[in-house]
Amino acid sequence: MLMCYNMGNLRKYGHQNSILQQSELEKYVGSNLNAYPMPVDIGLPLFSWAVVFRQKQYAGIAKRLQGESFNDQNFFAPNGKNQYTLLTDLPQYGLKRGDEIRHEEQSAVQLQLAAGYLQRYISTDTVNVIYFHLDEPTLKHYTYEDLEKTAAVFH
Repeated sequence: MLMCYNMGNLRKYGHQNSILQQSELEKYVGSNLNAYPMPVDIGLPLFSWAVVFRQKQYAGIAKRLQGESFNDQNFFAPNGKNQYTLLTDLPQYGLKRGDEIRHEEQSAVQLQLAAGYLQRYISTDTVNVIYFHLDEPTLKHYTYEDLEKTAAVFH
């Protein structure tokens, strides 16, 4: 099983997505997958997380913060593409005013681009695709059709 997530530098400050980074996927896979002696299945990420930086230093992952949380302008000020600055202390999350939070997630389009790239290097007739992880809060961000379209790339 080729697990195609956690591909970037989680601890690096900035606006990147450390869960699924196409450029890192391409560096890792390339011709290596063609030469692999066994059939390969694919794992793709559906999860998201909130990476916390305090004074631009990695401080951890706020697992209980969901994407919808960042819409609350009483608590979060947008600070670029996927980054937010906390406007007040949130002790229940272990967060302090001024913390910067990078919200990372993958769109259906990003998953399909990754699948399309991987498919070029897989030579087996049957590929199983798993999505990590499957739960109701995660799945509400994707349609069945989007996930089916991504998996169909391999058939």
